[in-house]
Amino acid sequence: MARYFFDVIDGRTISDEVGLDLADLAALRREAMRLLPEIARHEMHNDDRDVQTLAIVVRDEAGQPIYTANLSYAGIWLRS
Repeated sequence: MARYFFDVIDGRTISDEVGLDLADLAALRREAMRLLPEIARHEMHNDDRDVQTLAIVVRDEAGQPIYTANLSYAGIWLRS
């Protein structure tokens, strides 16, 4: 197992100082896919912007970025 750190970027960077031990890169990808909607559920509704992006950058034990994933929201009013 290796330890990976999931930093969150939503206009600011929130560094993961704890990390997770994961068996392989497929598990890392699944964890990123699980985390993004969970974080978005708690964070994106607190913002009144109609265009938002939330990203995760995953670092390995050496601190090197090895994976990134993002989730975007775009709302457009059809009538004013």
